[in-house]
Amino acid sequence: MTTHSNSPKPTNRLAAETSPYLLQHQHNPVDWYPWGSEAFEKAKKEDKPIFLSVGYSTCRWCHVMERESFESEEVARVMNEVCVNIKVDREVLPDIDRIYMLFVQATTGRGGWPMSVFLTPDLKPFFGGTYFPPSALVSLMEQIDDKWNNSRDTLVNSANKIHAALSSHLGSSPPAGTITSIKPNVESALNSYNRRFDEVNGGFGGAPKFPTTPIFTFLHTKAYFDQQDQGVQDEKSLEMAGFTLTKIARGGIHDHVGNGFHRYSVDERWHVPHFEKMLYDQSQLALAYLRQYSLTGESGYLETTLDILKYSTRDLYSPELKAFYAAEDAESLPTPTSSKKEEGAFWVWTAADIDRIFCSSQEAEIFKHHFSIKQDGNVDPQHDPHDELTGKNVLMESGSLEDTHVAMVGRFPNLTLSDVERAVREGKEKLFEEKERTRVRPHRDEKVVAAWNGMMGRALAWVSRVLEERGMQEAERWYQVAQDLAEFLEERMGMDGGRLRRVFGSEVEGVVDDYAHVISFLLALYQVRFEPKYLRRAIRLQAKQDELFWDQEKGGYFSSSIVGSNDGSRIMRLKDDQDSAEPSSNSTSLNNLVTLDAIIHATSPNLLGLSPEVSSEPEDRYERKADRLLANFSANIQDHATALPDMISAALIRESGVRTIIFSGGRSEEEAGEFVKGVRGGRWEPDVVYVRERVETGKEEGVTGRVCFGGTCGMKMDKVEDVRKKIKTGRVETS
Repeated sequence: MTTHSNSPKPTNRLAAETSPYLLQHQHNPVDWYPWGSEAFEKAKKEDKPIFLSVGYSTCRWCHVMERESFESEEVARVMNEVCVNIKVDREVLPDIDRIYMLFVQATTGRGGWPMSVFLTPDLKPFFGGTYFPPSALVSLMEQIDDKWNNSRDTLVNSANKIHAALSSHLGSSPPAGTITSIKPNVESALNSYNRRFDEVNGGFGGAPKFPTTPIFTFLHTKAYFDQQDQGVQDEKSLEMAGFTLTKIARGGIHDHVGNGFHRYSVDERWHVPHFEKMLYDQSQLALAYLRQYSLTGESGYLETTLDILKYSTRDLYSPELKAFYAAEDAESLPTPTSSKKEEGAFWVWTAADIDRIFCSSQEAEIFKHHFSIKQDGNVDPQHDPHDELTGKNVLMESGSLEDTHVAMVGRFPNLTLSDVERAVREGKEKLFEEKERTRVRPHRDEKVVAAWNGMMGRALAWVSRVLEERGMQEAERWYQVAQDLAEFLEERMGMDGGRLRRVFGSEVEGVVDDYAHVISFLLALYQVRFEPKYLRRAIRLQAKQDELFWDQEKGGYFSSSIVGSNDGSRIMRLKDDQDSAEPSSNSTSLNNLVTLDAIIHATSPNLLGLSPEVSSEPEDRYERKADRLLANFSANIQDHATALPDMISAALIRESGVRTIIFSGGRSEEEAGEFVKGVRGGRWEPDVVYVRERVETGKEEGVTGRVCFGGTCGMKMDKVEDVRKKIKTGRVETS
């Protein structure tokens, strides 16, 4: 029997931090330091190497390593004797994480979290890896101690050589080139995705499978332009996107009871997920399903978008802050009296659970068939290495509701499709109530990250716009949530000098991702109802991003600011050059620059409600930066097209030419709004940007629209169909 003392647990320095991940380690016997000068100076003074441990609060294997190693008195004693130990939350300091992950991947061929790296006191890495069990960690510490004290020159020389090699590699990138046309790179990327496409399960490649959303952005953009150019949709691009999104929505990676999506699937069928839920996944998938709905008109995709927003605003939203938290953990206590957390405990079910909760055996059988529930559990043991899911079921749709009706009507001859729909709908409601009433919720990481809130804000803006223009009632709700979020970011995420903070409640400065995604949100929000303040904020933040992160020599944006690079805590400055779980900051920035250029060139800044100083800035400033950014990444795009699908999408939009639609006039907001709705119609058109001119009081006239393309604006038109015709053709007539 375990006895529990009432005396408080001892704490270390991490108790004074705000990061949920660091706070999870505040009671470790390890003498942890946060990243900063105190730790660096201690390492120099005591002549010790640094052990850097990087992770995040909803990381499954970070929890395992903490329990096994960092909570062990024996392991901690060795760590404290040998090293100065530093703990970093990768979501708070993503630029630090990227620097040392680059080293780990370069030297081991793989990466992941927890990340474990040994550094010299001047922060140069000399050995690294990911998860180490306690015996391996102790042995490694002892070897490091021996080499540090008896053959230090070898370690230091190795660290210097590795640092020099990485710096040289980063500094000797191919000279900036010019992409004459992006279309060959588009075809190269498409051919690669075609070869990797899983025609049985959807997705690209084998297990584990991630819903890498920049790929959907690429496929949707390709399909859209083929439709515009040829009058027909590129069936393969749209088919790959739609088939994969359908498989993901039906899979176990989708929380069919509690809504939203888990992080990724450990198998090729999207069945058994890694159960953590991340805000950035929700926001990107919401947009992916919305685009698929816009391109196909199939309502199921919109239903999935709204399912994601339902989860995000219920379980990741702070009504007090009016902003979104970062994530929910993968593991939780199986019962309120359990002492050990298990992965998936909050989300999985036994067949007996279903039989007990359902009143009708017919409904239970329908539900079990539809969600592939088996008496002994439906999880393959090879996907359950810790035997936590034995006898359990991860809900995964076996097919459509129509498929379930066909399969079950033989057992229940009077069964109708409506009966199946009701059994599935009411069954999910019953399980949700049971789960909320009896189960222990997983840990929620209540960091509020600027970049991820920007991503969710953009999704909310787009959803509100599409729903409003298609006459759907929920539009106003989502627009209000987006507006509230924009005000939170403006009022509570700012720092001195117009800078953004990375995380609410901390003094950590924002990285380039934070600026790029918040700007993207503001530009999307401006185009819903044309509130000038959102456009003004976007322009102001873009200027600050340029000031802090722009590479004057080669173009493109560094991850760390110029200011941050001078404090000695960053041994190199990197550029984010891959679209992976999130689009790279440079891809998002290219989108932003293209959009801002289209807006600024369209009409007088005064008519857009912008401040006078905007008029004095060079009109081609965004275009020139877009040119240099694309040139900086041209070699990467040409050699590895699938590394930057989001950037290729933005480049294709830019090359095809953006049409700017200028609305003006309107005797009332209602009249103007109806005209705008008629022109836009809830469509996703990535190469069309909308603005609205503000006229002086007393000079209102009937609402009109005109189309600008290639630096030329056409005549004002007062008929919706005329404006749509000009948008479609891309041609304008000068007045």
